[in-house]
Amino acid sequence: MYSHPNFLWLYALITTLISPTLALPSLPTTNPSSTSTVFQFTRNGTWLENLAVRPNGNLLATRLDAPELWLIDPANTNTAEAGSLFYTFPNATSLLGITEIDTDAYAVVAGNFSISTVPAPLVHT
Repeated sequence: MYSHPNFLWLYALITTLISPTLALPSLPTTNPSSTSTVFQFTRNGTWLENLAVRPNGNLLATRLDAPELWLIDPANTNTAEAGSLFYTFPNATSLLGITEIDTDAYAVVAGNFSISTVPAPLVHT
């Protein structure tokens, strides 16, 4: 870069004038995305903790209240049949997270966690 004072002044002026145009906010969308239920558990008390999206669009969902990994097919229009138990982890009480470590290969955090043993939040006055 040149060290000539006029060049530096010109560079500073141009970047100052261009900067606001680069930071313009985008307009909110006028067509909000629609939402729909793709799968719903039949029993109450189910707590999904984390999701991973497979390359084919299916979802892998970990449960916090049970050591179960569920496979959910969002393309299935029958919400009662869209989800199925994929794997149950032995010697664990819950699953906490999932991440893709290679193409369609996942690492899952399994452990012994109970919601009933979590202390109540402190109230500060």
